[in-house]
Amino acid sequence: MFLAGCATTGPVTPGASLRWTFDTDLEDWTPGVVDDVVGGAGWGTSQWRSWCGTDRPRGCVMLDGVGGEGQPNAWIANTVALPADVTTLRFDTSAHNRDLADSSYRVRLIDAADGEHVLVPWSVTSGAEDVYNWSTVTVPIGAFAGQTVTFLFEGADNGPGFHEQRYYDDIEID
Repeated sequence: MFLAGCATTGPVTPGASLRWTFDTDLEDWTPGVVDDVVGGAGWGTSQWRSWCGTDRPRGCVMLDGVGGEGQPNAWIANTVALPADVTTLRFDTSAHNRDLADSSYRVRLIDAADGEHVLVPWSVTSGAEDVYNWSTVTVPIGAFAGQTVTFLFEGADNGPGFHEQRYYDDIEID
């Protein structure tokens, strides 16, 4: 399974917030692309970027790859010990900053018993020339409070097109 080697946070104090800003690097998130899994030599990246628009000059994560619609082709993953009183996952996401840019994204959680839960089903956002259209997504995760879980933030090529990169920033759990 492609989750091997993911970082795990240590014990978390109840009431504490977990936050990844990606200001300087991937901050313990493990990058992955389809090529890593199937052993191909194709094209795909999952990487930290130092600049993600004029309103985010300090960094974010960019996912890019080639694949089929509705199939993840790039992702970041992290195994996290959730606080006992956790309620919410919140993150920012954007498509690429070009006209007609569009890309799909999905967020999954693997629970302590290896059960898979889709927190955000495949969704598409579009870009505009020279503008990253960042939006904040909020998801309830209280059902997983106190568990050690793995989060997967995924991107997908949603069909023919250009500029189908997916960006993530400011992931927060509280």
